[in-house]
Amino acid sequence: MSRVILLVDDEYPTIEAIRTQTDWKKAGFDRVLTADSVQAAREQFSRNTIHVLLCDIEMPGETGLDLLQWMRVCSPDTIGIFLTCHADFTYAREAVKMGAFDYLLKPVSIGDIERVTGNALSEWEKRKSSTVRGELWERNKTAVIERFWWDVFHNLLSDSRERMHRQIEEKSLSIDLESDYLLMSCAIREWNLDLTVWEKYDLDFVVKNVLTELFAREQPFLLSDTVNRKWILFTYRAGQTPDGEEIAEKAGRFMEFMKAHFDTKSSFYLGEPCKIEKLPAMHSALLRQEQNNVSYDDRIFRLHDEKDCGSREPEDRQELENWKLLLMAGKGEELCAHLRRYVRKMVSEGRMDARMLLLLYQDVLQMVYSVLTDCNISVRELLAQYDFEENYKEALTSSGKMQEHLEQIIQTAIRHIESVKHEKSVVGEVKKYIDEHLEEDLSRNSLARLVYLNPGYLARLFRNETGYYLVDYITMKKMEKVQKLLLTTDRSVTQIAQELGYTNMPYFSRVFKKATGCTPVEYRKKHI
Repeated sequence: MSRVILLVDDEYPTIEAIRTQTDWKKAGFDRVLTADSVQAAREQFSRNTIHVLLCDIEMPGETGLDLLQWMRVCSPDTIGIFLTCHADFTYAREAVKMGAFDYLLKPVSIGDIERVTGNALSEWEKRKSSTVRGELWERNKTAVIERFWWDVFHNLLSDSRERMHRQIEEKSLSIDLESDYLLMSCAIREWNLDLTVWEKYDLDFVVKNVLTELFAREQPFLLSDTVNRKWILFTYRAGQTPDGEEIAEKAGRFMEFMKAHFDTKSSFYLGEPCKIEKLPAMHSALLRQEQNNVSYDDRIFRLHDEKDCGSREPEDRQELENWKLLLMAGKGEELCAHLRRYVRKMVSEGRMDARMLLLLYQDVLQMVYSVLTDCNISVRELLAQYDFEENYKEALTSSGKMQEHLEQIIQTAIRHIESVKHEKSVVGEVKKYIDEHLEEDLSRNSLARLVYLNPGYLARLFRNETGYYLVDYITMKKMEKVQKLLLTTDRSVTQIAQELGYTNMPYFSRVFKKATGCTPVEYRKKHI
């Protein structure tokens, strides 16, 4: 069997340098796989047996810690190594606590990579022995049970009682297929603290400990989905039926604890008792209910609480028409105040779910696009200055975040609508930029991007205001700079031409002669 290592890092140059410069044969590996995100890494795990993982910690979205936590359940035999730029012993300690085999600090030498990954592969070989595997089984029994329940939730076992029974017997699990189960999720919307990745994981342990202590009498099984979500599975054992009201009361105490100590918003989603075969549908329903909740925190939602928020009312359409008039009039503050009142009203009426939030976003964006287009403003260039895609994804998770996102778009649009109304300020900004960047390759398109206008509209605006075509004005200013340099410096004509962006000397001489009536050399002799 070939030995496989997986390299995970969102920085392509880093991962390529490690992949191509390391002597993997020397370290004992036959294949090297790469991934640029946690999701891509999981896909590699689904297609291959990974013996060693070398993974960066801090990446956009899910982190290396998320991957390691997932790996401990879904690929417990894989040996994990962290690669990071954090030179702090506490990080190394936390990495080991999370189950990492070793910890490498960037920039790392190829020799260290070969040594540590080779040692990790040797550890994997050692763990193959039956004695060591028995010890690992006892140590990782909780992870094995967690893997069983994840397989159940994702419908990988629930379609066959025989398969579940075989899994339970093979792994000596204390799981009763005849019992009823009650599933509940605990979702933390966000940590209202300035936390590092490591500090979040420290708090993750706090959350799990608090939940375990709160529900000690019910003895549930706790599964950690992410730092922000936990699943709590209650078993209806003989003579012991979980009390739904008592569970809800304890959940309320947990939310009060988190709010008081961490200023954190959280909610619980409580399912209904069911047989093990129904758990995949229950898991999906609770997850959907959580994702659909974009407005309400510190609440306990029961499965039957979910409702359709309906469609938009006629007054919603009228509200949007009023907003468009305010945007066209440049009344940004008044428009944002209307938006805030509307969102509050939708939330208070129980009409703001994920679908309605998306509709609101689409309506406001369409309104902004329409008004900006009428003003000849380039929408794409205007909104490209923000991390628009990332902000949009985050905004869809919360009505408060969506409100902030839309207000940012509206205020940006207002500023540029006002600048177009004051055309002289736009032309002045372009002229100033030209004067300060004559050495650059100036073009109509690049200057249009500067002021977020359509290139054709900017060209017409510039000519109406100055009497010059934009390209002629740029050439004129460049030639004025050439004349100054010819008279005040001893640089050669070639050096001056290159400084102003001209590489074709015959063309440069023709342009200069057209502007002054003589060549650059003649001009210098004539005036010095």
